[in-house]
Amino acid sequence: MRGIARKLRRKKNQPFYSMRDAARFWSLPLSSMSAVYKELEDEGLLIRVRGSRTVLLGREVQTHHSFRSIVSVPIALSSLVSSHFTRRFCDRISDELWKHHFVANLVLVRRLDGGPSVMRRLLTQSDIVIWLFPHRDVRMTMLSIRDRGVRNIIVRPVEHAFMPAQYVMDWTPAYKQAVLEWKKAGIEHVVVAKSKRAPVVGVMDSFLSILRQAGLDYSQAEDDPRALREQVEKTRQVGKRTGCVILSHEDSHLFCNSEPHVMAQIARRSRLLLGRGRVNAPYFFAHSAPVDIIGFSGDEIARRIAHDLGARADARESVRLIPDWMPRAKPDEA
Repeated sequence: MRGIARKLRRKKNQPFYSMRDAARFWSLPLSSMSAVYKELEDEGLLIRVRGSRTVLLGREVQTHHSFRSIVSVPIALSSLVSSHFTRRFCDRISDELWKHHFVANLVLVRRLDGGPSVMRRLLTQSDIVIWLFPHRDVRMTMLSIRDRGVRNIIVRPVEHAFMPAQYVMDWTPAYKQAVLEWKKAGIEHVVVAKSKRAPVVGVMDSFLSILRQAGLDYSQAEDDPRALREQVEKTRQVGKRTGCVILSHEDSHLFCNSEPHVMAQIARRSRLLLGRGRVNAPYFFAHSAPVDIIGFSGDEIARRIAHDLGARADARESVRLIPDWMPRAKPDEA
């Protein structure tokens, strides 16, 4: 293909064979032909324009801006509201990708369910798709777009193992660090909020195991701010220094926004840990004591993925990501 492109090249831009036509002619998988076209793009011979149009660049053309690929990031609108990580990632990923000559395409959807409209947008607007914490409902969409030559980059927690991922978030080291720090600080009892959310079950079992290994007593309270406050008060009445943990990001967001005054009381009367990242809860943080947070930096993850794409890093094994342990985070930090 390189030889054909150079032979056909003229002074001005001209249409070139689409990737699908070329794959059909050479009887090659679309994914293999996609890799070939990316090589030609990197060499400045071709540009693939959104919507499957391919342009053979003329010899006299000197583009002011050229890009290697379009990188789509499908995002549920609800996560932009609740997730500090998602907002920071989306804010940073465009600039980080641009540094490496990629164009970011944020695909905002009401629900990230892998439906036909989502798949159609990803197929027509993407060379690469970055999936943040995908649910298993989108697995078939991932496989379908991969078979059509679109590369998937998956970022997921370690417990969501329904598909291989390039980036795996392992929370266990940070949980162990937090528990050890609490024990050193004199925490004697930990109240852990239960959760009805299925993904939290495995996380809960792992965290309770860490508490047992550290020799810390614990109890569980129903997934309700008032039930948490009642359980914290019971342990304080018997003279025990208490910690309180919420392991679901969705529950943290709901509790801190639905009953911020109750959560602020818990934070003042115990050591409160939001164990799945920062939440957007202005009223709560304005009235709360500092809280402990375990979470990832959206800026850092965006920078890492963009750098790996730019360096064409394609590791055979997943990259293990460890979150930050942020004790006594101030409201402006959270």
